[in-house]
Order: sequence, then C-alpha cells, then structure tokens
Amino acid sequence: NVFWKKWEYFNFPAQWEEVVLKKRDITFAWGPNPEAELSKVERIEFAISRGLGGKGEIYIDELSLQALYEEGESTVSKIKAKASSCEGGEYTAGYAVDGNRQTRWSSEFSDPQWLEIDLGESKELVGVTLNWETAYGKAYDILLSEDGKDWEKVYTTTDGDGSTDDIYFKKKTARFLKIFGRERGTAWGYSLWEVSVKGPDEEPIITASSSKGDCGPENVLDGDMNTKWQSGDKGNQWIKIDLRRIKVFGGLFLYWGQDYAKIYEISTSNNGEKWKSIYSMERGNGGSDKIYFNRTPARFIKIDFKKSATDEGYVLKEITIKGPDEFLTPQKHYEILAEELPKGYFPRWLYKEQAFWTVVGIPEDFKESLLCEDGSFEPYKGGFSLIPYLYLDGKFINWKDVKLTQSLEKDYLPIPSVRWDYRDIIMDIKSFAYGKPGESNSYVKYTITNRNDRVIDGKLFLVIRPFQINPPWQPGGGLSQIKSIRCLEDASITINNRYKIYPLTKPDNFGACSYEEEDILYLIEQGKIPSKKVIADKKGYASGVIEYDFSLRPKQDKDFLFVFPLHNKIPPLSADMRSTRIKIEFERMYKKIVSFWESKLDTVEIDIPEPEIVNTLKTNIAYILINQDGPAIQPGSRTYESAWIRDGSMTCAALLRMGITEEVKKYIDWYAGFQYRNGRIPAIINHTSGGGFKVNPLKEYDSQGEMIFAILQYYYFTKDKEFLEEKLPVVISALKYLEHLRDQRITDEYKDGPIEKRKFYGILPNSVSHEGYFPEPGMHSYWDDFWALKGWKDAREIALILGRDDLLEWINREEQELKESVYDSIRLTMEDKNIDYIPGCAEKGDFDATSTAIAVMVCDELDNLPQPQLKNTFDKYYADLLNRFKPDWKGAFTPYEIRTVQAFVYMNQKERAWKLLRYLLGCRRPLNWNHLAEVVFSNPRLGQYIGDMPHTWVGSGYINAVRSLFVYEKDGRLILGGGIPEEWLSERKDVSIGNLPTYYGNINYTIKKKDKNTLRIKIWGDAVPPTGFIFKSPLTRKIKEVELNGKKWKYFLEDNIMLDKLPVELEVKYEEIIHKHKDWF
Repeated sequence: NVFWKKWEYFNFPAQWEEVVLKKRDITFAWGPNPEAELSKVERIEFAISRGLGGKGEIYIDELSLQALYEEGESTVSKIKAKASSCEGGEYTAGYAVDGNRQTRWSSEFSDPQWLEIDLGESKELVGVTLNWETAYGKAYDILLSEDGKDWEKVYTTTDGDGSTDDIYFKKKTARFLKIFGRERGTAWGYSLWEVSVKGPDEEPIITASSSKGDCGPENVLDGDMNTKWQSGDKGNQWIKIDLRRIKVFGGLFLYWGQDYAKIYEISTSNNGEKWKSIYSMERGNGGSDKIYFNRTPARFIKIDFKKSATDEGYVLKEITIKGPDEFLTPQKHYEILAEELPKGYFPRWLYKEQAFWTVVGIPEDFKESLLCEDGSFEPYKGGFSLIPYLYLDGKFINWKDVKLTQSLEKDYLPIPSVRWDYRDIIMDIKSFAYGKPGESNSYVKYTITNRNDRVIDGKLFLVIRPFQINPPWQPGGGLSQIKSIRCLEDASITINNRYKIYPLTKPDNFGACSYEEEDILYLIEQGKIPSKKVIADKKGYASGVIEYDFSLRPKQDKDFLFVFPLHNKIPPLSADMRSTRIKIEFERMYKKIVSFWESKLDTVEIDIPEPEIVNTLKTNIAYILINQDGPAIQPGSRTYESAWIRDGSMTCAALLRMGITEEVKKYIDWYAGFQYRNGRIPAIINHTSGGGFKVNPLKEYDSQGEMIFAILQYYYFTKDKEFLEEKLPVVISALKYLEHLRDQRITDEYKDGPIEKRKFYGILPNSVSHEGYFPEPGMHSYWDDFWALKGWKDAREIALILGRDDLLEWINREEQELKESVYDSIRLTMEDKNIDYIPGCAEKGDFDATSTAIAVMVCDELDNLPQPQLKNTFDKYYADLLNRFKPDWKGAFTPYEIRTVQAFVYMNQKERAWKLLRYLLGCRRPLNWNHLAEVVFSNPRLGQYIGDMPHTWVGSGYINAVRSLFVYEKDGRLILGGGIPEEWLSERKDVSIGNLPTYYGNINYTIKKKDKNTLRIKIWGDAVPPTGFIFKSPLTRKIKEVELNGKKWKYFLEDNIMLDKLPVELEVKYEEIIHKHKDWF
C-alpha cells in the first residue's frame, strides 16, 4: 500500500523551514487494501510536480521520525454516536468516532445541527479535539451530560475557522458529549472527520508569575469567556502552559480583558528549560490577537508580558491553541492584516467574502484577463491584481467607501465597466481586449470625473498586489507570487521578469516594497508611497504602487490608460508616444472592437418587452467565444480551462441556434481527433504545460452520444453533407464502443441476479459523468443512458441522410434493446428504493430533476418516460424552487437548472418555465454583467466555490432555453411561440423574431395585438419543416376563429394553429373575456 501527504501549490521557502507531519496527516493513496492502516514504513519518497514546467533545486535535511503521544483517547468499540441529520443518509454519525480520518459525519445543509457521542461509560474529560472537513462550524457549543438528558455547556465559540479545533475546558465527569452547531461556516452542513476526547492525563498545568484573587492562570484554558487570569503585579509578568506531552500546533488566539499587553513575546520549549522565541508583538491593541507561526512541536508554551497598555497589569480571558494544520502562511498573514485594518483595504476574499468577476478577451485566444466587481484587474491567469484606491481631501478611499455599479457597453457587449461613485467624484474603470489570437492585449481606462463646481485635487493609486481575483476556495486561486518588481525609465513595469504593465499615461510616481516590510497600505493610506523603484522579494509576495496626481476643474474629467500584453509582445502603444496619438489610437481600437462584437452578436433579431433577456443571451454568446482557446470550446478561463465534450456539444448547439457555425466545425474536427482507437470519445481534453492538449483519462460514458449529437447538429444547421460523410467513421466507431460498454452488463450475473444486480442489466456501466458520483468507478447514471439513446437515434438520422441503409438494422436493434433495458432498470430502481420520481442513478435512486431534464429537452425521451413519475419529478422540483422564494431560505443550487426551463416549455408548463427563468435572471452576479456562476448561494457573499465566471456551459443552457421560448423542433415540425408569455401582449406590446436559424431554415415572425380579442401574426422565412408548423397561442383564452392570408382557416385547436408553408399572415380571434357581476353568483 502507498500512503501520502499531498500539498497543492506548495510555496518552497528560500530559507530553511521545519516541516512537521503527524501520522494522522498521512492518508491512503493507492494499493491492494484501502482499509489498511499505516503501521510499517519501508521507503519514503518525495515527489515534486511543477505544473507549468521549469527546473530548479530543493534541499531536504534532518529527516527524522519521532515517537509522540497519541492525541486524545479513543476506545472505538465502546463509543457510539448519533446526529440530528446525515447528508444523503450516507455520512452517518458513527464515522466521526471510528478512528478513521478518511471517513466523516456530515449533516444536512441547515442550522442548527448536533452530533451526540456516547462514550460508553463515565469519564473525566478536560477537552476535545475536532477535526473538521471543509464544512465547519463557525458558532457552536460543547455540552456534557451524565445521562444524555441534562446538559451542561462547557465551551462556546462564535469564532470557529475550521481545520483542527483543540479545545480545553474545566475538568468534568461525563458519559455523553454533544457538539451543537448554531451557525455554519460554509453553505454546506457540519462535517467532522474525527472527534477525540482528552482525558485527565492531558490536563494542562498552567502557572503564572502572579495572580489576583480567584483570577488564576487555569482560567485561560477553561473554555469560559466569563472567567479570566489577572496578574497580581504591574511589572513584567508571565504565564506558562505545560501540555504534559509534545504537541504540534500552528498558532494561538489570545482574548484580552481591559488590561492588555502592548508588548509581549511567545516562546516554546520541550523541557521547560531551553526556550525558543517564536513570536513577538510590539503594538498590541487588545481585543483578540490571532497569532499564527510555523508548525511548532513543543510541550511548554510561555507568554512574557513586557508592557501593559494601561500600566495596571494584564488580564487574559482565554487562550485557544490552534492545530498543526493552522500554521502561519502568507495568506494567514494577509487575513490578520485585513482584520486589523478597516474593511475595504483588501479584496473581499481576505474577509472570507465572495466577490464576483467577469472575463476580458477575444475569441480563440488562449489568454484572458479578469475584471472584478470592485474594479480590481487581473491581467494574467494566476498572476497579480491591480487594485485601485483614491486619496481625496486627506482621506484614503477604497471599494468599501464608494457606491459600486457595473455595466457592459450597450448593455450586452463583453466590454465591462465598474463605476466608483464617491461624493463629487466618479471613477469609471473600463476594460477590453484587442488584437489577433496569440497577439492580443488587454486595455484598461480609468476615468476620473469632477461633478462639483470647485476644483478637486487628489491622487489615484493603482496597487500591484500578490492577490488573484479568484479566491482561495477556487482551485488555484488566492495568492500569487511576486518575486520581483522593476519600474523602467519608459514607465513600463516588469513583474517576475515575465509580466509587463505599460502605463500609456505616464505616472507621477512609483514605489515598491517587500513582503517582510510594513505593508504598503500603511503608507498609501497617508497619501505616501515607498521610495524603492526595484524590489526583489525572497518570500515572493512583493507589492508596488503606481501614483497619479490630479487636479480637476469643475465638470472636468481625466483618463489614465494602460495596456497589458498577454503574449509577451511589445504592444502597439507606449507612453513615449504623443498623448494625442495615444488617445486617438486607443479610441480607434475601442470602436473597432465594439463594431466586431456587434457584427458577431446581432445576426439574430429578438425584440421583446424584456430586453434584459435578449441582452443576457447575446452576452453569453460572446462569453462562449472568449472562453474558447483555439478550437477548444471551454466552460471557463480559469477553473474550467479545459474542453468537455458534454459542455461542448450543448454549447455547439447553442452557437448553431444563434447562427454561428465555423467555430462549431473547428471544435468538432479538433475534438474528434482525440477519439481512441476503440471508438471511445474522451470526456475531457486538458491543456499541457507546453501549450498543447492531452486527453484526460477520466471515464464518463455520456461522451459517445454527445459527439454524435454535435455532429448531426452541425449538419442540421449547415446542410454540409460532405462534413457528415467525413465524420461517419467517427460515429460508427463511437457506436461500436457503446455496444462494447453495454456488453459488460448483459451477462448472466446481471440478468439472473438479485434486484441489486438486475437493475444494471443492459444499461451502460458505472461512470463519473455526474459530480455527485465520484470517485471512480462511479455510478450507473441514467444521464449516460439517455445520451446513449440519443446517440443511436441521431446515428439513424445520419445513416438515412447518407443513404447508408446497411447500418439501419444494427442501429435500430441496439437502440431498441438499450431503451428496453433503461426503462426496465428505472422501474426496478423505483421499486427497490420505493420512490415515485425518475431516479438519477440506479445505485442511489437519487432525485436529480436537472439531470432528468436532459432526457426531455435534448434526448427526445419525453413520450417514453414513465408517468406519473415524470410529473412527480418536476412537481417535486418546482416545489423546491418555490421554497427558495421564502425569505428564510438558506442553501445553494447550480444554474444548470436553466435546462429545466426548456423542459417545462416542452411539457407545456409555460408558467413554470417563466418562474424559473426570471428567478435565474435575478441570480446574475453582478446583475449587469449578464452571467451566472456554476453555483449560487442564498447568501451571495458566502465565500464558497462557485466555478468560473462566466460559466459558459450554464450560458449555453441559457441560450438554448431562451431560444425554445420562440421556436423549437419536434418530430419534423417547427413549434413557434411555445414560451411567449401572455403579459407581453396584454398592453399592446409587440413581439418580433428575425433571422432565427432552425433545422429547416431561417424563421421570422411578428405578433401584434389588434384589439382586446384579436392578434395579428406574420410568419415568413425559408424554413421548410417536413411536417409543417405549429403556432402555439400565447394567450390563455381559447381560439375562436382564424384567418390565414385573408381567408378562413380551419386547421386550429383551442390553443394552437397548424400551418403547412410560409409566408402567412394570421388574424386570430379569441373568445371574449366575460366579466361577471357579483350579483350573478
């Protein structure tokens, strides 16, 4: 067996640093026996992976193994646990006390929750150690009981921060222990890897230089904020803690009384004689001090108090010892600074708050920049941020002091702006990208406007910081390295000898400082900057600042222009040019990129009473194209900078429906080139460090059907038969792999076994095409099966188009057999799990309406899905949606639910479709940037993983859903107007659709209200669907009479009109609204 400790994004120190690992930190990696514990070590291996390439040296010395006391007391056989809830019924309470740090208890996602532990017998307890998973408790209590009925609170906190909580309290005898969670620290529930109790042999021995009355030193580790240690004298004092064994810890939290220490020092020792200083404070300010240092193994902790702030001695209420996984890091350093300085000095994520951002780039380029909602700009992936501040009338102004608004050029073009509105000053920050792929630059314009009738003098500071816009809870986000900053005579600035900043408006001053100096903001808040122009930082977290001084006359504005070359090429503009030329060229590029995006996004015309719906649709087309790297259509530019065929096929469908074809062809041609020899379509294609691509081996079996779907979609919208012929071998090979997959589940083991086996018979094997089905090998996901059915059906269409009748018998047989197996499996799973809805997978019988929606709106299974379970599925989903409108709702969801809008339209549930669509539109962050994250939380500022912004698989789902409101294809027909709401026409507002592509040609129509009972509808275009058109009435009243091109038309029902060809002009009369008088009842 192989066990490991893995560090992601390890920051190699320039100087020697001690690294301490405990046995519990080392977990099972791979091998024949996953249940084994690490008991014997034969070899230790160090492996280093440099994700972006490169070379260097690492030195390792003084490797040693040291026997330590076991922390906590564990008699697993006697201990039992129960909880208020368990997530999904899987992460049960017993996992928190099973002695296995790879299992965990996890609650449902709500407050409050509790975990109760029965120790099996009464014990003397002095504390508890809580090993939190990511989902931790921010506010919780520890309670003890002898009988499980009468409880005594022994510890409480509102300051929980996850990781390891090493808790001490006064010695008590108890059999039962309860952890009562009052407030979660994340959107998830409460989740604990392990809970261990501390017995009397771990009771710390605490002494002090002096004490006053009953305020003895033992009070600092009693878990009670109402008690305290108070020194008996006023001079230098000390307090010493003997933990009675060597423990590894990473920090201390000190909670002061009124008499706090202004100067103090913390030391540690293993024997109580030889001491090592690990921390000193020279400007203490009371309240609470959150102190982190390197992982420190020690038995003794001593705090020497050297100067009292009040000269009345010292009062310390409580000390919290932080676990070994909470040692000092640069991020902890900045989090502490963020607490000390006023809010707004630092990015939101250093306050554990979520911020939102958008992407800046051009189509098919491999590099993009980010603009944050607060005006911070990140030119390069994983690189530094440029953070703006103002200095006005002696006051330091940051994002917290201003009114922030965001916008897009013309409300839909992907050219974002942020506005700071502060009293008489407005600052607009606008960014765009320009240039060819591989040669593009990002441009930023800061415009400061004086709205006052007096002259305003001030400073603009643009601070170069080692902070990404992506927060640390996003993969790869958080801090970025700045090892060097150099400002040259031409005003250009070089970061890490790699990144360039070209101020096109020459700065008035520039300065830089290292990580180990006082933070740069201490100077800037006074209107000053550092004197150094060049800095080399050993720690790798330097900062710099660009200063502009301005004096604005009444109503005057001033621009400050920047260019960031994304490809290490000299940009076309520089500060050495004449300012007039710079301004003219800057505006020329700006107008040209505006014109480019208008031509790309305005081909389809949709004129409706709610323009934000159309603006959001157009903007998401642009975001899809910006996130595209070369031929690779990708969901994002940071976290999701890889290509999925799942996301890509649906995104191809969205682009084709908006008249964009060439990018789709490039993607399909490129992706098909990665098909395995056995026909398997890879699920994901990743970037390589050398700038190329490689296959991700992850097995997701929806890929086969998705590739075939994408190929046929391209043909439907282009009629490119040559392309279809060229891709036929790809299709046939993919189908053979589907056949191979299904063969694995048509053996006697699955045909004749118990229901747990029979429900897998004839369907595709388990995979991880759903995030909830990790780790591999995953689950038997019906998502995979629905896509497989779609693959066989689309393959039949391809064979018919190409005249390949020889393929039809095989395709028809395989499709029919798979269909029978899938619906037999669904029936058995519903029976086995006793559920009345369509399950997501066969193992769990889980509820996943968003997954089931794919069967309705893409895979053409609406008429085959079992009833009433299909109705129950979406009734249950809709009830959950309505619950989110309650003011006390707390939770999270993914906007992949947008595909359910389309499913509702297909199921003739228009009101539900609009309820969901408008709800999701309200979840755009920020609203005017027209995009959705992958995850949305009830508290938008909760710092949690949200995926990329914009997340363009969500965006493509939005495009497909909105398009279905106006037209969709079904059984050879075009269905028109199926999602148009009645209120659009109730006030004589018109609806106009122009140049909208379909499988059968382009369609145009207008709907106008002639009078209260009559609609005039005009439909034209070159669309020729094989079985005609159906126009769905937007009104809820029954159709009474129809005229077509001036003549009576009899082919209509009460809510739709059948048409065979275009153009047509319809006059549709409805039954009159009868307003009944109250006396009639």
